[in-house]
Amino acid sequence: MIENFYKYLGALHDSRLYGFLLDWNPELWKFDVILYVHIFSDFDCELEQYSLEKALVTFENASINKFSITNDLSCGQFYIIDYEVKEVGNGKYQFVFEFNDAEPELIITAENMRLTTSGTVVVKDEQHLATDWSKLFD
Repeated sequence: MIENFYKYLGALHDSRLYGFLLDWNPELWKFDVILYVHIFSDFDCELEQYSLEKALVTFENASINKFSITNDLSCGQFYIIDYEVKEVGNGKYQFVFEFNDAEPELIITAENMRLTTSGTVVVKDEQHLATDWSKLFD
């Protein structure tokens, strides 16, 4: 099952972390952690333009083991450069994220991880997309 999570690694590599959401279902006692990221799928060196896409990374039935940003000297410019997945038993997996800066730490344990993309790739000469992520929930 761990191999299934690595299919997302290519898409998440160098994605910019913009925020996170917590989704709690009190009837089912389930807690989802959702990361809002911008994916950089391509960079055209000649035109100096980026291909950008919005995405939500959802960790189902999750718990946050560690989430720490104590000193944001990068002004929120944190990029996921890698992650490790470990099976911890009882159908749960631990996701340990590595960023371009040693400051943020993120470790999540969850039953499943899925990636929802906007499907709309925007080509721009800057690394920013307007933040209207609510359409990703449709």
